[in-house]
Amino acid sequence: MEQKASLRQTLEQKRAKYAWEKIVRIDERKRKDYRGIVQRFPSLIQTNGLGQALAFLKAKAKDKEHSEHQYLYNHLEEWLISDKGPIPIYPDPAPNEKEGFKLINRLISNDSTNYRHATMEALALMKWLKRFAEALAPEDKDEG
Repeated sequence: MEQKASLRQTLEQKRAKYAWEKIVRIDERKRKDYRGIVQRFPSLIQTNGLGQALAFLKAKAKDKEHSEHQYLYNHLEEWLISDKGPIPIYPDPAPNEKEGFKLINRLISNDSTNYRHATMEALALMKWLKRFAEALAPEDKDEG
């Protein structure tokens, strides 16, 4: 039982490290906007599902490489499907994979078990992204 807790902690540490590295790379002027989207995004996932929430990010980004929506999509995509994350959920290209939509393509090309797993992992990572975004881009007194 102790080994499982130790593995869980290690995974949490990996999530935390990854989230921290991503947040500190965002330009300080854009962190406030990023903070806003990461605060709302878990609710979008829980209300609409991961696939629709990701589609929302892509629609809002509208090919703007440096928007908070594109940053978040990229952070989730990299964590969930690359070897940087602890669990490469979707390591293989999906059939007819469209450039820039890798995570969405792989989500809809997989089974419901993997979809649920990706959703849980995305929500777990979101906790760290949200916490660090709040720490590095605190709300102004007149905001809250």
